[in-house]
Amino acid sequence: MAVNATGGTGGSKQFASGTAGRGGMATANGSAGNDAGAASLNVRAAGGAGGLGGLGASSGDGGDARSSASAATSGDGHSLTVTGSALGGAGGSIVSGTQSSRGRGGNAISSSSGIAYGNSVVSVQDTAWGGMTGSAGSGTSIPGHSGFAASYAYGENHGAASVTVLSTARGGNGAVGFPSTGGSASAEAAGSGGGSVDALAQADAGSDAAANASVLAVSTANSMVSTVRLAATASGYRDATRSASISRDSLTAVGTWAGADTTILPDAELVAEHFVGSPGRERVAQDFDLVGGTSDIFGLLALGNSQSFSADGTVMEQTTTADFTLDITQLLDPQHLLIGLLGTSTAQTAFDTMRFQILIDDVTAVDATFGSKADAVHFFDGRTLDLGDVAFLAAADGLLDLSFVFDTTSSHGGDSFSADLVFGNSLRGAAVPLPQTFVLLLSALAGLSTLRRSTSC
Repeated sequence: MAVNATGGTGGSKQFASGTAGRGGMATANGSAGNDAGAASLNVRAAGGAGGLGGLGASSGDGGDARSSASAATSGDGHSLTVTGSALGGAGGSIVSGTQSSRGRGGNAISSSSGIAYGNSVVSVQDTAWGGMTGSAGSGTSIPGHSGFAASYAYGENHGAASVTVLSTARGGNGAVGFPSTGGSASAEAAGSGGGSVDALAQADAGSDAAANASVLAVSTANSMVSTVRLAATASGYRDATRSASISRDSLTAVGTWAGADTTILPDAELVAEHFVGSPGRERVAQDFDLVGGTSDIFGLLALGNSQSFSADGTVMEQTTTADFTLDITQLLDPQHLLIGLLGTSTAQTAFDTMRFQILIDDVTAVDATFGSKADAVHFFDGRTLDLGDVAFLAAADGLLDLSFVFDTTSSHGGDSFSADLVFGNSLRGAAVPLPQTFVLLLSALAGLSTLRRSTSC
């Protein structure tokens, strides 16, 4: 079953003043169900483009887009596929004239959900793209704002078949060669099932905007592998006024789960909240000159895994991964990449094994394996890791790919562990030196970076 809605193009205006027509708004809602077989649903909404402006008239705004897709199936051995997308319309362009405004991009909001009440493979994919602002053919123009994007995806299976959930949000940007304020992006993905659960949320904000992503994978069975992947990127690191905190309720779920949430470019109030409450957090705060300084807080991050069911000796694995792309060229004062470990939340017992890694451009910079819960708690309690000069660590194009990976295994119930982190660009404070094993890894990383630079010249 397919549902499509497309907004019309706004009318043009060639006059000394006034504004061209706005693109039509598109709203698409679809639902499907099958109690005796497979179910498939595809819902798409695309806002219309803004009208052209000329001779002094401003161009029209792009139309907003809203999409909602929901499907369910019962019985066993079937498949459930749900796809939803919302595309904000592009702002209209200026063909001639001076001091007229280019239309803003349309906003995009999309949500998709799929539930198998029996035992069926579930796949849910949701996408939201904010519209871009228009261009200008001649004369001068005033840039408009690009559209924001928000995506939510949820998948659930009551049996042991696999669940895959993908949420992607991309904020709008200016047309090529015509800069504008980018749109923010927010992506959330959640999956639940009795077998393998794979959830991925990816948010990519436009220039000078904020990106937020949250993911959660939960298993209701005693034996499974749950995997969570998260990615969030933002282009502008000096504008921290648009981001908002994502609720951390996901990290209190009951069951076998792996979860992560992040806030990119957090505002000062949110950062201050994370730097109080314990001596460890206050120690980390001393390594970021937040008052009158030149530090940049790239993001706040929470990673956690849990196993609440008795596994009866069966080894279960949970993996949480958070990936970020940092554009170092946006920094006014490049310093060092600091990782602040703010503390943990633990329950009855530790996992059988716990491993925490930080990777830069897919090369391991930190690799810590913990033999006990006490070791893990000590490691994450108020420690700042200095990974070196951000400009040196970045690739030739100024981009730095940063990944956090948390792996656990468990063979008994009651295991739960989560940690809070902050990462940013700073120099101030006496950061805690890295353990010697980490220093060796960083030396290898620096050597690889030097090799990469020498071969790219």
